[in-house]
Amino acid sequence: MAAPAAKTPTDVVEFLVSQHEQIKELFSETLNATGKDRKQPFVKLRRLLAVHETAEEEIVHPRAKRKLSNGRDVVAHAEQEEKQEFAKLQKELSSDEREKMGRAAKLAQAIAPTRPHAGVESQVANLMAGPFAAMLDRARDAITGKR
Repeated sequence: MAAPAAKTPTDVVEFLVSQHEQIKELFSETLNATGKDRKQPFVKLRRLLAVHETAEEEIVHPRAKRKLSNGRDVVAHAEQEEKQEFAKLQKELSSDEREKMGRAAKLAQAIAPTRPHAGVESQVANLMAGPFAAMLDRARDAITGKR
């Protein structure tokens, strides 16, 4: 019997910040591993980065640009996200809006490609090519047994 899934926060800011922590941990685990032991944390890291970026590109950054004061000026890297974009989201959006964005981000990640794909870095490209890339990635994951 599989272990119950860990409860993740629904608020989009809490959800993405917790993923930033997971990404940092996986980077460290990957860098500290050697030989064949490095493969598993690297695959987990690659997958988490791919789905995390999809959620940010499709859900968070477009909403921030539309809804936040000076939203177009917000820098999109992890530390700047947490200090600027995420802080502004918490301040300027209601908890209900953040909950809805959190659910949308989780949905985007559930159907996102599990590997990075060149040329699919924008919101429009993610929406157009992402589902096809995701289908291929998830089929490959199922065949190879990777998650």
